[in-house]
Amino acid sequence: MFPWVGQLADWHRDASLAWLVLLAMVLWRDLRGLLNAGGFASVPRRAGVLSVALLALAAAACSWNLRSPILPGLTEGPRSLAAGVLSLVPLVWLALVDHVRAAAYLRWQRPPEDELEVRAFEGRLLAASIATAVFLTVLYAALASLSLAARFEPDLLTSGLARGFAASLVSHLAVLIVPFVLMALIVRATRGRFVLQYVLVTAVFVGVFAVAFARLVGDALGLHGASAVLAAVMTGASIVGTWTGLRLRTLEAGRQPLDSSLDLYFGQSRRTADGGSPWGMSLASIARFLAVGACAYATILVSSRIDWDFAVLNTGVLVVWLTTQALVYQRTPFYRDLSDWALAAACALPLAAAVAIGSSGSMRGPLDRYAVYNPSFRLADALLGGDGRESSTFDRYLRAHTGLTDVTIAPIDLDFVQNLGAAPAPPPPMFLFVIDSLRPDYLAPYNPTVRFTPRIAEFAADSVVFTNAITRYGGTGLSVPAMWAGAAIVHKQYVTPFHPMNTLEKLLDANGYLKFLGLDSIMQRLLVPSPSIDELDHGRPVMDYEFCRTLDELQVKLAAAGDSRPAFAYTLPQDIHMSRLPRTVESDEDFRSFYTPYAAKVRALDACFGRFIDALKQRNVYDGSLIVVTADHGEMLGEDGRFGHSYHLFPQIIQVPLIVHLPASMARTASIDADAVSLTTDITPTMYAALGYDPVGANALMGRSLIASTDQVSTARRRDAYVVAASYGAVYAVARHNARRLYIADAVRGGDQAFERDQSGRWNQVAVTAGLRAVNQFAIRRHVDELARMYDIGDRK
Repeated sequence: MFPWVGQLADWHRDASLAWLVLLAMVLWRDLRGLLNAGGFASVPRRAGVLSVALLALAAAACSWNLRSPILPGLTEGPRSLAAGVLSLVPLVWLALVDHVRAAAYLRWQRPPEDELEVRAFEGRLLAASIATAVFLTVLYAALASLSLAARFEPDLLTSGLARGFAASLVSHLAVLIVPFVLMALIVRATRGRFVLQYVLVTAVFVGVFAVAFARLVGDALGLHGASAVLAAVMTGASIVGTWTGLRLRTLEAGRQPLDSSLDLYFGQSRRTADGGSPWGMSLASIARFLAVGACAYATILVSSRIDWDFAVLNTGVLVVWLTTQALVYQRTPFYRDLSDWALAAACALPLAAAVAIGSSGSMRGPLDRYAVYNPSFRLADALLGGDGRESSTFDRYLRAHTGLTDVTIAPIDLDFVQNLGAAPAPPPPMFLFVIDSLRPDYLAPYNPTVRFTPRIAEFAADSVVFTNAITRYGGTGLSVPAMWAGAAIVHKQYVTPFHPMNTLEKLLDANGYLKFLGLDSIMQRLLVPSPSIDELDHGRPVMDYEFCRTLDELQVKLAAAGDSRPAFAYTLPQDIHMSRLPRTVESDEDFRSFYTPYAAKVRALDACFGRFIDALKQRNVYDGSLIVVTADHGEMLGEDGRFGHSYHLFPQIIQVPLIVHLPASMARTASIDADAVSLTTDITPTMYAALGYDPVGANALMGRSLIASTDQVSTARRRDAYVVAASYGAVYAVARHNARRLYIADAVRGGDQAFERDQSGRWNQVAVTAGLRAVNQFAIRRHVDELARMYDIGDRK
């Protein structure tokens, strides 16, 4: 997905040596202490022994990696997860070394013990939590106002913004009150026992970061089960251990006293640290808070460029929360006169208000819109369950049948024509251009306001524009294999060997096509090695596939090959993939109301495609060629603050362009319903029909030809329900009523949504009724069960 991933895989082998040297430098103090320690049981010696053991294991791992590099061979599955978990072991081990060395320092500390001291600590922590909530509410409200400045949101006028601000304040207070109560209970239960208090507080922080990882990263990657819990706990332990280990190194050297174990996480009181007034705000303190605001704003900007289901944005928000809590905690004085009633009210009122807001149906709509522009409120609201999402039996069913990397599945035979032989007529040249992430509304044939794709508009004028095309899978990982299979396939990346299911490859081989193909990491698993394959973009990572360069190379290869054999070309250019979009683009009048970086790239693609079509015409090949321009999926380009596609199936992601230029002889006689639903899995059977075959799917999940449409077939296309799945998570959708209604079941985050498309083509979210949910969940179950039956997958409920 990201270009730097391939680069990291290339140089991580040599970088491991630098990491080993760095590790030795970090451990040098303890290694030296081992030599100077008096007895084996001494603290320096114990820390030194742990250091030697860590360095020895690290050296062994580094040696192994030099001989057999691990990263390039990792694929989706348990092995990759295990490698990730093991990579965190050195961080946890280093933290253990630091804590062993600082054991005496920790035992020396005196925590709050008598009632007066405990009350003072509770008052300080409560005041810090409330002040943090107020600061975060104001900060993100200001940032939300900046985002709303150039947008019209009827739900977010003055009264709507006021309700959003109030709900945000309540949500932040409620979220921060919960850890306050937990910490207060721990301090009361561990009076006078600092080490026990520190262990319990550390366990809480490990749990917080583990849950954050599971929600922000694990869910986005589709991680579930015991292995996901292990990954989350190790991540939490490595973050907490690294932070506290570094803090202990500094504090132990100065033998500085701590008011409580929280000082290791949030810092010491300014009164203790430098004798200043606790609430006094120096210029340095003000600068720190301004830096937090700048960080919050920068995170929003970065997320708009590259993110995966808000993982970057939510992580940034969490960092801002913790940093703010630390800064406020350091400046907050001790309050010794806090009454029981005040303490109870401060805890109960925000929680009660949060419950009231969450149960108010009338406020949900405006608050959902406010959450689009206020990521801190969105995260707090989600943590409190305000988004209404919860896991269900149906969600667990979907997760059990998704991402079956740990299940051995044998391939099945898929054929559109039994006993496939050569076509009855000379096969035409065929070109399949699958432009990653291309949206139809950025092309003139689909959107009359587009003025930056004139060459595609010319191409569409003598081609068939299928106006209602959708992908079978929302993500390249399964969309491309399904396209070559001409069928919905089991949710596994990948069933191998793939050839028995590869109906397009069978068609090309049966007719002696010379295949010009971009052999990315997916295509290498789908195809049988063959001398008839001439690779495009040889030696380039898939993220470097550029449409212009590929088409230039293809023109040269076509000219050199001549006309002795029919030619087939396929490429998956990455020009408009979210990770490849330019950071800055000059403004252009043609791009008004469009996402400029994306539109600029689409215009460049259009020009290259036009030159390629001109070259085909000059060689008198164009009229007799079958040319398909489509996409593997769409893309979110800022709608509701989302960018990319992740595992979502919103309308902008499932809709794709599909423009088919037929050979002139066939175009005159083809019967086509261009406004009926068409699927990306219909492309392969359409190619069969273009060569003169009568393709018939072996099951209901195989595609249908788009150019031999009878009234009965056309009616069925408009009437049938189509199940779409995400490639990278347990999210499924059902498109009905000629794809004008869309139901989405999200088993990753929990919950469901529904959309309807009006006459203007605009999608509007609608309520999910019990009947709507039941009908569509039944359709998804039937689809998933049929795939399980076809591939002989046992019961996974």
